[in-house]
Amino acid sequence: MTGGQPTPDSDPGVLPKYSLVLNPTDGSSASWPASLHAVALAKHAGAALLAVFVVDEKLVGQTGLYLTGGADVLAEEGERATGAVADLARRHGVPATTLVARGRPGEAIVRLAKERGADAIVMAAASKSALERALLGSVSEYVLHRAACLVCILRATERR
Repeated sequence: MTGGQPTPDSDPGVLPKYSLVLNPTDGSSASWPASLHAVALAKHAGAALLAVFVVDEKLVGQTGLYLTGGADVLAEEGERATGAVADLARRHGVPATTLVARGRPGEAIVRLAKERGADAIVMAAASKSALERALLGSVSEYVLHRAACLVCILRATERR
């Protein structure tokens, strides 16, 4: 086993263990279903949950929001968003913590998953047009291709 997870050389009957599920959220109604699945996975696996919101510092800088205190407003929104997920988890008996980070969202999520030893990331894919993906990139695609743990991406059902 590597990092607590089965490898092809280990016993083929050994199932993966989950001790920490990371749930990135932006607080939108489109991200809520991913939070429900993250809590369910954590509950059924006996794992803890870490709800994460990332203030995109590059986007904040490009839009001038730093000049108006927008980064702090976003951080406050992140506290509300992660708090709602943590409250949900606790109502279902799942130990939960929250974290508001700053940086590029994809990079921050992958880094936090590694630093905290997350066994799974459960997140929503934002519903973006092809042009938006080309200009802004896709956080979920970045995480999917770079995270060392299981990544579960739920398709968003509405545009924000």
